[in-house]
Amino acid sequence: MATIFSIPIDNESNEKKEIYSLLEKLKELQYKIEKNWDNLPDEEKERLINYYYKFVDKNFTFWEKFKGSFSLFIYTLKYGFQPVLELANEMYNLLNLISDKIEQENPEYRKFLKEALKDNNTETIGNIDEFIKSLDTKTNQNF
Repeated sequence: MATIFSIPIDNESNEKKEIYSLLEKLKELQYKIEKNWDNLPDEEKERLINYYYKFVDKNFTFWEKFKGSFSLFIYTLKYGFQPVLELANEMYNLLNLISDKIEQENPEYRKFLKEALKDNNTETIGNIDEFIKSLDTKTNQNF
């Protein structure tokens, strides 16, 4: 089982209370990654990056998609919709956080972000109601 900060990142759960424990561990992992990314050893960063690409870059076969969907269905029956939805959301947040950290370490991304922040040509929207009216003539007629 792979672990980061002594937290399992590929844990399987058998009881409903364990899914909530896993949710807390995912939140803790996200917090620790956010606060300590720059101080993480390269080996742990590489493990997190590999974990990210395992989900993002994989071309899933029909059978893998079917197994994943069926497993999600079974988990939903077993634990209920809300805990499974929360778990999926926390996994999304974890992958999004790792993606952000990967982008921030990329020198080209930093250069692009620096240039984007320097751009003084951006105009403010002004009054939001007037902006919405200006988007569509039908919307403008209804006001």
